[in-house]
Amino acid sequence: MRDKNFDILFLTYLTGYSIAEIYKGLQYENVEDFIDDYRRYKQERSENVSNISLFELLQITSERYEEMKFRGIRFVKIGDNDYPKQLESIRNPPPLLFIKGNLPQNKNIAVIGTREISSFASKTVSHVVKVFSEQQYGIISGLAYGIDKLAHESALSNKAYTLAILPNALDHIYPKDHLSLANRIIESGGGIMTELPLGINLGKKGFVQRNRLQTGISDIVMPIEMGLKSGTMHSVQFCIQQKRRLFIIRPDPSYSNLAAYEGIRVLLEDKYENLSILDQNFNYDDVVKKLDERKYGNQKINSNNNIKFTDIPSDKIRKNNILDDIMNEMMSYGIEYINHNLKYKGSHFLRENINNINKELTARFQNIAFKYIQQYSFLSKKDIEKIIVFVMNTGIKKIEQLTKNGD
Repeated sequence: MRDKNFDILFLTYLTGYSIAEIYKGLQYENVEDFIDDYRRYKQERSENVSNISLFELLQITSERYEEMKFRGIRFVKIGDNDYPKQLESIRNPPPLLFIKGNLPQNKNIAVIGTREISSFASKTVSHVVKVFSEQQYGIISGLAYGIDKLAHESALSNKAYTLAILPNALDHIYPKDHLSLANRIIESGGGIMTELPLGINLGKKGFVQRNRLQTGISDIVMPIEMGLKSGTMHSVQFCIQQKRRLFIIRPDPSYSNLAAYEGIRVLLEDKYENLSILDQNFNYDDVVKKLDERKYGNQKINSNNNIKFTDIPSDKIRKNNILDDIMNEMMSYGIEYINHNLKYKGSHFLRENINNINKELTARFQNIAFKYIQQYSFLSKKDIEKIIVFVMNTGIKKIEQLTKNGD
């Protein structure tokens, strides 16, 4: 019996690595039956499609599968115990990861930035890596020149875990100059990871795709230096999309006008709610304070399913549109979440993981509710709890109904 890794590879070579089409193909009892439907779909859209025969496709898949195993490349598919949980929640999660070395086990920070660095970058990166590695954060970067190289080397110097995520398959290291660094990362207990198997090359698109994995696998994202046209700006956008915490260091006025800090200057003017700004000589206590600025929104609220709309404590709250605003945002997030999982994982995933889904949505709904009601300073803590519990319970019930309808 063929394993799931082979099926994913088969669909990868068929589609040229279209993640959405791969997940569609995995819904078939026999993935080979997907070929005709896939080709018909492409032809109806007047899109080019390969005429490779089933025999040739199976042969290519088998040869590359065996070659990757021979090279010592490890396969980790979505749903496996060691598949990074952070990645499961992003849009278009990779169906299969290819690994040399080890995947991260703890919290992670992505330390990223431009290839064309200033003379101030080394000191800044060293400080960032030291502070976070002392708190057992893994250091995530992309093995490129500039900030990436500094991040990995600083992690190795601090005997910290580090993961390099590549935009290409593991049959070569890019850039070639960093082959020695890649070996040192693996030898130290770190890892090299990609979502692309041998024979798949996405070109420039691969770098953008890689950036979403750097932020997706991380709890905190910290760009050090970046120009306005830097690829790191893509990472910042993914960070915002994935709702990761974004940290930047306020550059010293003596060099803040350098081209390497153009992107940082833009972020300093941004109103992104998850952005936190640190001073040059920050310590981890400063990081904790920033993480706890919305502490109330993250603290657990004792749920009480008996709370009703009439229990909402203030006429001022009931008479305006705040409850509608909260519910609209919660439903927008919840519907997007459910549709995403239906599209890429299927209704069976929703049924089997309803408890975990409810926990994740409850936490998100609580943060949304608190964001809206924290402006009402006259409310007591108990009043706030009642409002949050009411909207969370209402939201979860609606999402559960959507989940049932998705069957």
